[in-house]
Parts: sequence; C-alpha cells; structure tokens
Amino acid sequence: MIYWARHCQTAGQEPEAPLTPEGHQQARRLAKIIQEFGIERVVSSPYLRAIQSIQPFAELSGCNIETNARLAERVLSPAPVPNWRDALRKSFEDQDYCLPGGETARTAADRAELVFNELMLQRLTTVIVSHGNLTALLLTRLGRAVDFEESLRLTYPDLFRIRACEAVYEITRLWHDIIM
Repeated sequence: MIYWARHCQTAGQEPEAPLTPEGHQQARRLAKIIQEFGIERVVSSPYLRAIQSIQPFAELSGCNIETNARLAERVLSPAPVPNWRDALRKSFEDQDYCLPGGETARTAADRAELVFNELMLQRLTTVIVSHGNLTALLLTRLGRAVDFEESLRLTYPDLFRIRACEAVYEITRLWHDIIM
C-alpha cells in the first residue's frame, strides 16, 4: 500500500524553500497521524519542504528518508510566468502543452507513475512525499481524475491512500477527512 502526501505549508517555491512555522506544526500532526499506518518506507522529493514535511515522522518511526529526484515538483517554466494560472490550467487541459524550458504534464505524470509502480512492486507500506501538481497528475493517471480546479483545492499537507484492487486502484483522500 502507498500513502501519497503533498508537502506541508511552505515559504516559497524554490527547491530550498523551508516550511513555514505553520508548516512545521502540520508536519508534526502528519507524523502522529501516519504513525498508526504501519509505514515501512519513506520516499521523498529532494526539495527541502518535502523532506521537512516527513522529518518528524522519520524521527518518530526510525525510518530513513530516501529521496528520489523524480518526485521533484513539475517545472511549468524556468522563468516567471505572469499568467501562470492560465498556463497551468492549459496544461491540465492539454497534457502535451509546454512553455519554453518547462515540462509537460504528461512527462511529469510519467516520472511520478514510474516511481509509484516501482514502489508498489516492492510491497512495502510506503509513504511518498511530493508536490501538489505532481500529486494531481499522478492521481489522474491512476484513475481519480483531478482537474485544474480540484488541484487548487489540495491542502497543505494532503494525504491519499492508494491500494491496488484487482485491475484498478482504490484511492482515498485521508487528510481532508481527518481534519474535518
């Protein structure tokens, strides 16, 4: 079984952006919640905000945090985009849309799915920590369609349980249910 988490609240979008004070509180709360899930392995984006989001759990559980570059945030564009929401929306509508120097939604979903499949084959209860856009793309790829508007409603953090059930995945959003 895989638990897929979006990182906690962050101070920025660059790879070394840390969590905010609220983000650190969220990370501690996340750790307490997932310690009941029998997690055997932790795999994270190499971005600081993702690592800091799972660090309290790693300390509680004794699990090491493995990083995987394929879980890094999708780069819509390497340069600032004044109308980034419009560009992001278009990328949800057209999986092959790409700004100069950016990554398509299809390419990002491919790399996330590769990591996911590799970890599912290992049959260890694993928590994966990544980013909002990549989360939405992977969930859609696995059969739970997350459109642009829903992707904006993902929370900091967010948490999904993904189980293989015959030829489909059962995907349950946990964080929303836990905090509501």
